[in-house]
Amino acid sequence: MSTIIKESINASKVMRYVGKIPQKQLADKFWTSRSNVSHMLNGRRKMQKDVASTALTNIDSNLFKLALSHEFSELIPDVFAGQGVNQTPLSYLVMYEQEAGEFNASINEVMKFFVKPANQLTNGERVSARNNLKELIDVLGWGYNLLFYASDYLNIDAYKLMSEQDKIWKQKEWI
Repeated sequence: MSTIIKESINASKVMRYVGKIPQKQLADKFWTSRSNVSHMLNGRRKMQKDVASTALTNIDSNLFKLALSHEFSELIPDVFAGQGVNQTPLSYLVMYEQEAGEFNASINEVMKFFVKPANQLTNGERVSARNNLKELIDVLGWGYNLLFYASDYLNIDAYKLMSEQDKIWKQKEWI
């Protein structure tokens, strides 16, 4: 397994989410040279962690932040922007609801795995548990995409929303 947080990434895919910001302005926002930005845009140079950290602070696009976070740590889902995705806020909501419904339908089966010690699960139960966890990953993926896409649509900073929720979770002693 590769490292969880990468030192650098090919940023050409991520850079499509910065919008129509000129390279010189991007260089200023990234605290790097215009030529470095040009090389990152066309994939000739990798984006380093320090540049990415600065970019997360200085670029307003929530989808850029999600894509960048995914590239550096695959524990965060990528932006769902493939051909099979209708790029409208309502579409993201519908897909999230559909995936959540599918996971919810299997919740009783998931509960069966938690009442039995993990070391006593049969191979079949482990396969079933794994498949149910993949359903949960689908729900989380659509949830992240819904949050970041809707935040961009509504011009709300997803990072600030998450920070606000962090404080609430601490008050509730969840974290």
